[in-house]
Amino acid sequence: MRRLNLGGSGLRLAAALAARPRLVAERGTQLAGELARIAVGRSQVQPSRRDRRFADPGWAGNPLLRRTMQAYLAAAESVEGVVADADLDYADAERVGFVLTNLIDALAPSNNPLLNPAAVKAAVDTGGGSTLTGLRHFLADMAVPPRVPSMVEPDAFEVGVDLAVTPGSVVLRTPVFELIQYRPATPAVRQVPLLIVPPVINKFYVMDLAPSRSMVEYLVGQGLQVFMISWRNPDARDAKLLLYPVEQQGLHPGTRMDGRRHLRCAVGVERARHAAGGHRRGLLHQRAAGRRQELPRRDPPGPSRADHAAGLHRVVRTACSRRSPSPGASNAPRSTRPAPPPTWG
Repeated sequence: MRRLNLGGSGLRLAAALAARPRLVAERGTQLAGELARIAVGRSQVQPSRRDRRFADPGWAGNPLLRRTMQAYLAAAESVEGVVADADLDYADAERVGFVLTNLIDALAPSNNPLLNPAAVKAAVDTGGGSTLTGLRHFLADMAVPPRVPSMVEPDAFEVGVDLAVTPGSVVLRTPVFELIQYRPATPAVRQVPLLIVPPVINKFYVMDLAPSRSMVEYLVGQGLQVFMISWRNPDARDAKLLLYPVEQQGLHPGTRMDGRRHLRCAVGVERARHAAGGHRRGLLHQRAAGRRQELPRRDPPGPSRADHAAGLHRVVRTACSRRSPSPGASNAPRSTRPAPPPTWG
């Protein structure tokens, strides 16, 4: 329930609405009028063409289901309009909007198996089997944290078998992450390696899903030396782990990883940051700059600086992808088999 706790944002929303009673009354009057039109079958409320919740023909063909759908859509639009009229500041509006969106989506009639025509048809076709299967899935989801509906079975994929299968091995371990080096797929590789920093809230294999759907596979196929950070899965022991002590564990911008099988990261490394991984890297750079430390950095040309300022929500194509291949530049392991997957991730 903590996800639904608005805290101070809820209080400020209530105060803003109390100061605008006329706007609230107008929204209520509009909703009442629309519900009246829905009841007599004269409403023009329709779901968006991209709204797959009501794609089944039963929602439009059955008078009761059509009115239920229209009443839901009209009420949702009115509630969203009331919150918009409250004129909250950005932080409060984002928090209220997040909670409101989740509540509205959860209350959709399509989530009710007694109203959803597709669910009713499946129950009839399977003799009630689909209902029992859904109930088992619901109980299984509620039995373990975070107690939300799961999208796939917990054992549907296995890292290194049908997920993250691009050959590579771990070349460095620290208390907070492992560094993966991917085996080159071309006779010659580019001299400047690429280090990918994924977001800490995601798994490293979001960039290496499956053959033909892997950014890593594409990059090594283009002759790049690719390295990827795999963040440790935190537990209760890491509850007090702060951001800046992490740089002392091996993510400091000037860190050198020396050794025959390790990459020297201090000079000549292009870095691709993905989503929150870019934010973390940028914060560490700024902290080091504040300490007047010299930061070895190779800035990619073109608009990637603007991408960084915009939040780094996509991988930046770096300058090393434009360099000429340099034979013999890789220091990847010589094993011809894919190495075991990282222990973290």
